[in-house]
Amino acid sequence: MNKDIITIGIGGGGINIINDLARRNLVDSDFLVIDTDLQSLNQCCINEKLLIGERGLGLGFNLSKEELERDLEKIKPDLKHRIADHKEIIVISCLGGKTGSLVILYVLEVIKELQIPSLAICITPFSVENKLKHSFSLSCLHEIDCMKQEKYILKNDDVLNLNIENKPIKECFSLYNEKIVKIINSFKENPNFLKCPFLT
Repeated sequence: MNKDIITIGIGGGGINIINDLARRNLVDSDFLVIDTDLQSLNQCCINEKLLIGERGLGLGFNLSKEELERDLEKIKPDLKHRIADHKEIIVISCLGGKTGSLVILYVLEVIKELQIPSLAICITPFSVENKLKHSFSLSCLHEIDCMKQEKYILKNDDVLNLNIENKPIKECFSLYNEKIVKIINSFKENPNFLKCPFLT
């Protein structure tokens, strides 16, 4: 990895976004994907991958927070090694699931230890998804605020607003990812861009 910036995708949703950005060469960045699901990692086009835990079966809601934290501690040295030489870091995660909502907090803590400027791009669940996912999402956003971490929130529901011509949902997500590209490029140009009028 030799770029100044690295973009990290966490969980299945984050990996899907990274896949699209990389395949279409939309961002001049190194990439890293992190997940508890080995199958999800294997399907990703990115070479730099970190598997959390040994089972590789994903979390669902079965693993306790304490067990997850123990697994995360095991990958911490490798995570630090892969991101330490970068000048800026973007972290992308779809909140609601256990991986997306808990692992992002750990990754952001590691980045803070390294004192590297970073931006968390957080995608909230669709409004029709279950209450537990929304609870995980709100709790995660609160924790990020407590960390005084720069963040940009996107809503999955906004993807549906792009479907005015009955386009395939995959195409709508690709269009939405172009907004993520704008956010990343703005952060690269000015890490304080969130304090300026931007992106309505």
